[in-house]
Parts: sequence; C-alpha cells; structure tokens
Amino acid sequence: MFYLKQVETLARVTLSKPLATADRDIMTPEAMEFLTRLHTEFEDRRRKLLARRSVVQRELDMGIFPGFPESTRGIREGMWRVKNAPADLSDRMVEIMVPAGNRKMVIEGLNSGANVFVGDFEDSQSPTWNNNIEGQRNLLGAVRDSLSMISSDGGRLTVTGERPTLMMRPRGWQMHEKHFNMDGEPISASLFDFGLYMYHNGPELIRCGSGPYFTLPKIENRFEAALWNDVFIFAEDFLGLPPASIRVTVQIDSVLAALEMDEILYELRDRATGLRFDRLNYIFSLIRNFRGHNRFVIPDSGPPVTDQDFLGSCVTLMIQACHRRGAHAIGALSAELTETGDPEADERALNKVHRDKLREAMAGHDGTWIAHPGLVEVTRDAYGSVMTHTDQLGVLRTGTIVSPEDLIRVSTGEITETGIRENIDTLIRYVEAWLSGNGTLDSRGVRRDTSSAELSRALLWQWLRHGARIKESTTLTPALFRSFFAREMENIAEDVGPDRYRRGQFELASRICFNLIHHQDFPRFFPTSANQYL
Repeated sequence: MFYLKQVETLARVTLSKPLATADRDIMTPEAMEFLTRLHTEFEDRRRKLLARRSVVQRELDMGIFPGFPESTRGIREGMWRVKNAPADLSDRMVEIMVPAGNRKMVIEGLNSGANVFVGDFEDSQSPTWNNNIEGQRNLLGAVRDSLSMISSDGGRLTVTGERPTLMMRPRGWQMHEKHFNMDGEPISASLFDFGLYMYHNGPELIRCGSGPYFTLPKIENRFEAALWNDVFIFAEDFLGLPPASIRVTVQIDSVLAALEMDEILYELRDRATGLRFDRLNYIFSLIRNFRGHNRFVIPDSGPPVTDQDFLGSCVTLMIQACHRRGAHAIGALSAELTETGDPEADERALNKVHRDKLREAMAGHDGTWIAHPGLVEVTRDAYGSVMTHTDQLGVLRTGTIVSPEDLIRVSTGEITETGIRENIDTLIRYVEAWLSGNGTLDSRGVRRDTSSAELSRALLWQWLRHGARIKESTTLTPALFRSFFAREMENIAEDVGPDRYRRGQFELASRICFNLIHHQDFPRFFPTSANQYL
C-alpha cells in the first residue's frame, strides 16, 4: 500500500535538474514521498497565511498600528505553562549557529564546546541546491557521529569530545524551494528543510535519547505558529513517533511576533522550549512594517542601532512571557570575529561580547547564541558570573510594564555619510557572496549573514524614501545616493582586484541592490527576490 502511494505521489514531482548520484542518499523515494504529503496537506494553508501578511501590511501603511490582540487576552492572562524542556535542552547557556551546508564550519561548531549546536538553513546559508542537500548530509552525519572531512592542508577533521545538543533551523514560511516542484508548484522551503531532516533523523535522534529539536524563524503571529504545530503532529503520526517528540524554540524576529509572544508559546505549548531574540531582524521588521511613516526612521549615530530603546522593551517582554510560562529566554546573536591576526582588534571584540552577554545575563536570559567558536569561552564566562543554575526561570521582571508603543519607540539621532556608505558596502559585498553560494561574509570584524544585509538594505531604502537629512548638512537625494553607490562600487572593485571582480558576481549584486533600494513597494525579503539568480 505504501509503495502504491509512493508511486502515485512521486509522479507529481519534478526536479529542476537530474538528481545527482551523490544526492540520492538524501533525496530517497521515501523522503520525497514524505515531502509530497507535507505539501499536499499544508501548502494551501501556508499561502493563505502569507496573503494575510499582505492584508496586515496594508493596514500598517494606513496608520492602523497593532497592539496586543484583545481576542487573546485570556491566553495572556491565563496561568498555563509549556511542557518542561527535555534533559538535553535544560542547559542552553551557549548556543552556536552555523550554516549547515559548510562542513568545516559544522565540524568546528560541533567541537566548539557550546551547549547547543544549530545547523542553519536560513540566514547564514545561501539557499543553493548544493548547500541545502549538503547541509542535510552534514546533519545526518552529525546525528550519527560520523562526520569528517579532509582539510585543505591534508589533515582529517573529525568531531571530537562530547557532542552538543543538536537543533536545526529551517527557512521561513515566506521562502520556497524552486528546485523541487509538486504539480508544477515549488514546495515550501520550510517544509522541504524540515521534512528531509525530520524524515532522516527524527527516529534516530529519539533512539539515541535526544529528539528532533528546531528553531523556527520568521513567524509573525499565532496562526503561523499553529500551522507549524499541525505540521509537527502530522510528521509524528506519519513517522510513527511519540506525540510531542518534536520540541521547538521560536525566534522573535519581528515586531508583530513580539506582540503575540504568549499566544505563540500557547499554540506550541506541548513543544515550546523557549523564545530566542533576533536583534537585527527585529530592527529590519520595524523598518519594513512601518516603512511609510517617517517617525520610524532609524539613525546611524546617537544611540547605536543595536541599543535602541525598543529592543530593550522587547527583551523585557520576552523574558516576562517566557519565564511566566516556564520557557527559556535566549539572548541575541553575537557575531564578532576573533583570531583575526590583530591582537588588539581581537581584544576589543572579546570585550564587546563580554559586555553584551553580561548585560543579557543580568537582564534574566537563560542563554544566548553566537556565530563563531571563538566566542564560546567569553560568553560562558559572562553568563557564568551571573547564573547560579542552568536557567534563570525565577527572574520574572514583573516590575516593568511594556506597552505596544514601547516596542516601536525609535531613538533620535543623526544620519551620516559614513553610515550610508558603510551600509552600501555591506549590502553589495554580502549579496555578491550570497549569489556565489556563501551565506556568511566576514567583514569589518563581524561575521555577517542575511539579517545584516537586510538591515543595511532597509536603512538605505528608508533614508532615501524619506529624504533623510544627513549630518553633513545636506539631504539624501536620489542623485546623491547614486554618487555614493557608484563610489562604493569603485572602492569594492579596487579592494578585491580585477581578477576577483571578474570572477565574482559584483555587477549582478550591484544591480539587485540598487533595484531593492529604489523599489517603491519595498520587497519584504531580498532572498525571495534574488532566489531566481541562484
């Protein structure tokens, strides 16, 4: 019976190119059957929820600003709690997230000494077919303790010592996997990433005493969380796994999600282990959602953009929601680089991270996430100086009341020519790397990912759209912006050299970036616009 269903469903599947022999260990007929069943069951509902996002955006454009939903007041005021975290997710002091498709970085992350390892298919990974399939293969090896590779110097890299608890982050609901089509339609990238990982590793993780654990990005409301919950129920039933085997952490990476943190936890209450704050994506979402209103223009001088008042309010609200419900509150990503060859720069980076993580721990977080193995020790030192247990669930922060307005209150400051040009440089260099298959870019002492580029793009769009006044006593006009843009392209070409410039995709990246910044309607996410070029 299963075989007949498999033949019937696979006849509806088309791949963008012939399946390579090396990929058939991942794209097995049984795994593809699971993907098609997920698509058939949930695609229509996903599309309706994405359409709902457009309706909400039109309301925001008209000045109808959101608040805490009145219809869910009972959930917010209720005394319910989430299910206790499994034993191997009880200590989350240090979590490291790396692109799943980069085997060297995966091995380094597994060897980093972090408590939790997150294999990422989202912001830190360029979603090429090869990256996505190799990412699945790398995580399959990580689950089975069989991952290794030959390094550039001929040595063998393997995972040594105690393995951290494994998690996986699929792409958000807005993305699709263009290489896997069902009835002529691309499958949801979320379901593609989740489905392959879950099919190959879910039963094995449970067998070895752990479980399939996920970080969920780009959720904007309780309905999208409820969709994920139903996907999990379906997957457990399909694979014959115990109910609530799947456990999840939800990323708070948008203003709209921040307004429904209790509701999101409630929809996933048998599975939720915590919420994780995503600072850069939160700022990006504020610009994206309130793009038509000039009172939300964010400066690049004055209070640092990462220290804006609205971020502190979101952190307080997240800790309150999590700890009242028995869930972990995970702090924001640090992506500073160490071991750069410049001891003074390394020391400054470590001091900056220590201050940031100490502030998080004192605020009441239970742990945090990093992007580089060199930050494990300094992060553990900062948190360890505050925490006396594996969590801080007893820190309730009840003395502070956070209003919806607090979540969107922007500090005043100035916009500078330096800020404009640095954001242009960051955006072009990152998009070029992304087009070349690299989801991370080490630049100016920071490991940048898609969230860095999105924030740069949003700031530039906002400043240009609202004719921002520049500190140097002029207004950012389209003509002035074009001159800045051209100058940064010249600087990049000179910096990388003629050979690297010719071999790279800088011209395509510049066209994509220029069009994104000048687009009247502000494309919601640049990967959905640029995915056609991969």
